[in-house]
Amino acid sequence: MTDHESIESFLRNFFTWVYINLAIFTILLYDTLITADREFKYIWTKQWYRPTHVLYILVCQSLLIMLLYG
Repeated sequence: MTDHESIESFLRNFFTWVYINLAIFTILLYDTLITADREFKYIWTKQWYRPTHVLYILVCQSLLIMLLYG
């Protein structure tokens, strides 16, 4: 593989990674926007039980991962 082919392969893989992350972020943002009102009404304003804590951890974890690696 020549140097030119290596650079081309790297850029192709890099842009594929960027487009996949952009698609995932877009879906996550869309889901958050269309369900935020119901999520706030039915989950965050009620008494917290164990499943609520798990949901909170998962939401924070997914946002943190998207910020760090997206």
